[in-house]
This record gives sequence, structure tokens and C-alpha cells, in this order.
Amino acid sequence: MAISNFENAISIHQETALSVDRKKKAIVGQTIEQVQYVIADYQDRPHEYNGFHLVDTAICIRLSNEQWINWVWLEDDPTAEYCYHLYYEDARDAINSREQEGIDFLIRSGLYTPDSHSKGIDVSTSNAWKEFIGQKITDIEFLTKKIDGIPFLSDLILSFNHKTIRIIAMDEPEPDALPEITSIDFDPVWTMVVFDDAILKKHNWL
Repeated sequence: MAISNFENAISIHQETALSVDRKKKAIVGQTIEQVQYVIADYQDRPHEYNGFHLVDTAICIRLSNEQWINWVWLEDDPTAEYCYHLYYEDARDAINSREQEGIDFLIRSGLYTPDSHSKGIDVSTSNAWKEFIGQKITDIEFLTKKIDGIPFLSDLILSFNHKTIRIIAMDEPEPDALPEITSIDFDPVWTMVVFDDAILKKHNWL
């Protein structure tokens, strides 16, 4: 669903190098307190796989200083129609409100289906995330890839003492190709959270 009225939501090509550096300094040294995914409520597609997770709407990471790192898919980017944005305040209420607006619109227009809903799930205690809860972030990187000359947010890399979590934008995977992804191509429409870099090396992402 489109998420509008995010005045502080920014796609990477709308940020200046100075503002990115300022955000980085505010985040490094903080600990992760909670992680929530917002995903489409597909009945036949899980989000957890060995070494990675798939998320299609938002990732909300709450830090120890009550700051947030939110990776949110927006349909109203002024230059690209849709892409992932970063949002540094608690975005959950805005996501839920916009979700309901979208559901109401689909019902009125006769396009509503059970899969139209998204759902928020706390993944802080999942096997993949639980070892990072309470751990200090030692570095954060924002990487981009270009489409038609415009740089889009492609990777958010969170580093800890000896491990790394990569949140990457990718083309929507084919359900029949899972749990083994046959290829990973960049597209700002889907998200893969990677806990094992061997997966990305296999597909020449790294």
C-alpha cells in the first residue's frame, strides 16, 4: 500500500552526503532493541529461510536511544513512483494508518482480496535476529544502484563486532524458486535481509 505524508521519509537520492553522514554518526554505537517486519499477509509464502528473510513492505528497527531505522517501501516517490526510503522516527502508526486507507479503497473499488492486508510481526526473538538484540552497531553503510541515471537505495549494511546484517532491495522472487533463490537482481520493490554473505557471493551481489 502507498504510504504518504512521511515528511521525513527520504529516498537515498534525495539525501545529501552531509545528512547521510550525520545519520550514520547518530546510529553508530546504539544497540538494537526491537525489530518488526511489515509483510503482505500471503497465506502460502513464509518470510523466513535459511540464512535470509524476505520482506515486502517495511522493516522497523528500534534503537536504544529511541531512534529508529525504518526501511519502508513507498509508492509516491516524486522521481520514481516507488522505491525504498529511510525513515528515522517511529513509522509504525503511519504504516498502519495508510494500510487501512488502502484496504478501504480496495473494498470500495471492488478490488479487495484476503491477500490485500499486510501484517506486522515482531522478529526480535527469531533465530536470525535474537543474537543481535542488545548488540552495539559498530558501523552502518548506505549503498546505491542506478536506474536510468538515478541512484536508488540498494543496501543498508549494519555491522557489529564480528557479524554483518545486510538489508538489500531486490526484484520480487518467484515463489516456485524458493527456498533456493535462482538469481538476485536489483529492483527497489522487494527486500531480502541477509544474515549469511555466502548467499550474496553465490549470486555475485558482493
